[in-house]
Amino acid sequence: MTEVFSTSGLFTLLMLLLLQAVLGFDNLLYISIESKRVSETKAPMVRRWGIGLAVVLRVVLL
Repeated sequence: MTEVFSTSGLFTLLMLLLLQAVLGFDNLLYISIESKRVSETKAPMVRRWGIGLAVVLRVVLL
């Protein structure tokens, strides 16, 4: 447990947090681009499902 609070452990945690932030932004960008390809009435549903699935998969894969 003490290895987590070492310099190496904190650096690894920081890198994982940064990676999660970048991948989250990438998901939002992709979902917004893809939601423009559907009709205006379905775009909000596509965004909700896309973001919801991205969050669920990110938590499951962690």
